[in-house]
Amino acid sequence: MSRVRQLDDRLLPRPAAWLRRAATTLQAWVDRIPRPEPQEDLPDEVEVPLGTRLRALDDRYARSGPLGFLAEVPQLAAVLVTLLLSASAFTVAARQTPASQQAASPGQPDRVEGRDPSLAFVGIQPGAAVATYIDGARKRLDEITQPDASVVGLMVFDHYVTAAQAAQLADPTRPTRAYYATHGKELPGEPPYAPVVDIARDLPPQLKAAANQLMVLVKQNEQFAFTIAGNNAEERAQKAQLIRDARLWRTEAAVLRGPCACVFAVVVRGKARVLQELARRPGIRLIDPAPPGAQTGLLNFGPLRPEVTGVEPTVGPGRP
Repeated sequence: MSRVRQLDDRLLPRPAAWLRRAATTLQAWVDRIPRPEPQEDLPDEVEVPLGTRLRALDDRYARSGPLGFLAEVPQLAAVLVTLLLSASAFTVAARQTPASQQAASPGQPDRVEGRDPSLAFVGIQPGAAVATYIDGARKRLDEITQPDASVVGLMVFDHYVTAAQAAQLADPTRPTRAYYATHGKELPGEPPYAPVVDIARDLPPQLKAAANQLMVLVKQNEQFAFTIAGNNAEERAQKAQLIRDARLWRTEAAVLRGPCACVFAVVVRGKARVLQELARRPGIRLIDPAPPGAQTGLLNFGPLRPEVTGVEPTVGPGRP
């Protein structure tokens, strides 16, 4: 049950019960009030002014029943409206409370820049010890007691592989997301990934598209660097940085356009017993299972890279 539903269940029943009792009492009082005689309808051919028609509607619908009583006692109407508005405002405010201001559930990771804090997290946190994380992931997978339960898992390879090799390692499951890197120099948080259906067929064109985007940045950096005169130390340093970034991105683009062995993790879904067997396959470093019933689109992932063996980095060079 969500926190908002818990607040609704805790705070709204009493005002609702009070309003029901008040409405019942009001109806009993209203039934004692004599109702006015209905007015005769005017002929169709007579043009009735707008003001007259509005007054007729008021006489017909607002002079009797609960509305009529409230019209006679406007103070009570103001109290009821205030109560309703207050309850609505409280509910809306509770629903719109930022996730960062809500109390974290036990066992949930701290917020990491670049990740949506409202989503569950699967993977290694920045600053975490690699050995401890791997042991915990294996334990979570082995503790799944329902062998046929459908589980989303973050499959991490012990080295960078091609798209075809990733498909073989993950078989019989089919990766739905592929994480890739060219130099292993990524910021903490979720690295670049490509959604896939058939990873061997779908991933290469997406890597080429990423390479094209990098080349756009290369040209922008080079053009901007050309406009810097370099008359002082600050300008020369800025120009040199732009040229270094452009050179790095050009190299990355060349790697992504070729037969790139740059996949280091994939997201898969399969039966728990299948994932438990795959976790022991050579070439697979670990499989970190998502919480039961989780959907891939409602998860943040932090896959472990092959070159990280001690502690997951907390800082690193930027990425375009």
